[in-house]
Amino acid sequence: SVGNECAKRLHNLVKFDKEIVFNPYTEYDMTEIVKRRLGKYEKLVEHTAISYVSKKVAKDNGDARYLLEIMSNAVTQCISVMKGEQLNEVGNNLPVIKLR
Repeated sequence: SVGNECAKRLHNLVKFDKEIVFNPYTEYDMTEIVKRRLGKYEKLVEHTAISYVSKKVAKDNGDARYLLEIMSNAVTQCISVMKGEQLNEVGNNLPVIKLR
């Protein structure tokens, strides 16, 4: 893939002596990341669902990529079954992605 080729070229140009380790995100950080990424679709997702998933992922490994994958799958599935006019009315209705 393109990303792998770029990484190989970078690795050949620069010798890395140390591994870069990022600190895990907190529950609050993850909640804010999801809200920003959802943007206009934030109202599709119940706030307690965002909080719950953020808390679980933060406790497990703090990897925001995993959290975003979970939320992306939920929103994509929701959008795929809704019609355009239903999506436009989301702000007037209750969230459609909820905890069970």
